[in-house]
Amino acid sequence: MWLWIHLITWIILLLVLAMALFMDAKHRTPFVMIARVGYVVMIVSGYLLTTVAFNRNPALTVLKLLLAFGFIGLAEISFAHAGKLTVSPKWRWLVLGCCVLVGLVGFLLAQGRPFMH
Repeated sequence: MWLWIHLITWIILLLVLAMALFMDAKHRTPFVMIARVGYVVMIVSGYLLTTVAFNRNPALTVLKLLLAFGFIGLAEISFAHAGKLTVSPKWRWLVLGCCVLVGLVGFLLAQGRPFMH
């Protein structure tokens, strides 16, 4: 169950993040707030999944944790810059790419679950 919650929240976070980064400042705020709630859900569900993942592959688990917290930091920095209208297109794509990278490492860590097995 926690794996599904984590996966669905990651997909929603990717979509909401894209909308928040590419919208004008007037319509961005609700998406930024949804993204922040998504972080909380991801951290809680990720914590509960970490015990299983750490037993399977400790190094990859630590890497995923570092990437995930780094991604949250990048997203928050981009939100701060987006409020000032100084976010470059390269920065936006970097943040979205990091989100996808964290998701791919998560699938690798989960060994393709819930889609494989």
